[in-house]
Amino acid sequence: MEEEHRAMKEQLEMALKEKNETKEVNQHLNAEIASVNEQIETAKEERKEISTKLEQISDETTTQIAEKATKISELEAELEEVKKVKGELESKVNEIQQQLDAKTTSYEELEEKSKETEEQLGSMQCVMDQEVSALNFQLSYEERQYQ
Repeated sequence: MEEEHRAMKEQLEMALKEKNETKEVNQHLNAEIASVNEQIETAKEERKEISTKLEQISDETTTQIAEKATKISELEAELEEVKKVKGELESKVNEIQQQLDAKTTSYEELEEKSKETEEQLGSMQCVMDQEVSALNFQLSYEERQYQ
């Protein structure tokens, strides 16, 4: 009986030892689970912060894109207006160039006529000088006759 008692005692001690070892393993595992749960909570918080930041960035980006699109539309409208004004100015420049060409042609024609007129005046001056000389000679001749 003593031996049975000893065997039972040994079995109980072994069971207690196994129970203590299991308890230690459970405590260790519970500590690891708590640590993992803490990491999961931290990760969830970080994920929530990142998600919030991404939403803010997305909203800001959407706003910026809308503003840029509006600005592009405004610039395109201005560009069209500039093209229109450029076309009008080019048309006016062409018109003025045609007028200038016509006036230059008229000026050149007038200059040519002026030269011709000056030449005619020069010829007429020579003829008049000759006639004056002839009249002076005739007058001088007639004065001598009456003297």
